Amino acid sequence: MKTSTQELLGSSLHSDSKDIFLSLEKARLLLEDLFNSDSPVIPAEELESDILEIVKMSEAIKQSDSELNKLKLFDAFHQLSKRIRIRYSDFFEEDVFKQFELEELKIDGFKKIMAAQALMMLAYEENNGEMPNITALWTGATRLANAIENFRGSFSSGAVFHMRNIASAVLDDRSIFPDEALHPPQVFHILVSIRNTAKAISWMMTEQEEKRLREETKTSLNQVPAPSQEQQKHENKAAIEWATARLQNG
Repeated sequence: MKTSTQELLGSSLHSDSKDIFLSLEKARLLLEDLFNSDSPVIPAEELESDILEIVKMSEAIKQSDSELNKLKLFDAFHQLSKRIRIRYSDFFEEDVFKQFELEELKIDGFKKIMAAQALMMLAYEENNGEMPNITALWTGATRLANAIENFRGSFSSGAVFHMRNIASAVLDDRSIFPDEALHPPQVFHILVSIRNTAKAISWMMTEQEEKRLREETKTSLNQVPAPSQEQQKHENKAAIEWATARLQNG
């Protein structure tokens, strides 16, 4: 029977796959825009071939049930994206070029995150009946924390949600709760390290979500139209009349 931590790790891997799939779609749309520009200097045949390769990768990812196979496909797309960015750099507008760089950064981050999560899942599959393989779990959790620290700026809100839930599940997992009276010193210290790493992941995700909310609030406030001069006059007049009435009645 799978633990709640295993289920969350599997669910998060699926969510990460969707984020990378979106990067594939963005790359395809950017290339199609370039192809449809009808510029005579663009190598149309090469461009069409690259678009077709992205479409094939998207279909392969959709049909794949193996996370290991998906990781291989994501790595192949990461390499393809680099080649595309270099090959068509003379034809891309600066903002499109930067979009490709951003998507490459996202894919690199999620590849590392998915590999760390897969290792953590393997640790639970090697459960000896009492606790998971804590060495593998510690290694996976440490790699996950490092990847999150380096790439959390490109996380979707869904990814933040899943990472925070994984951290909470690890912290709530009684099978790996450190107890100095029950565990040998080496095991105890590894369990404490796993717990501290989970706390660090939770803290980073909370900070990232708070940052996102602050930015959304700032954007919303900037979109509120400033009152017109006529509105300001009307509001000032009302305020003066109210203050005058108070003074007269006082």
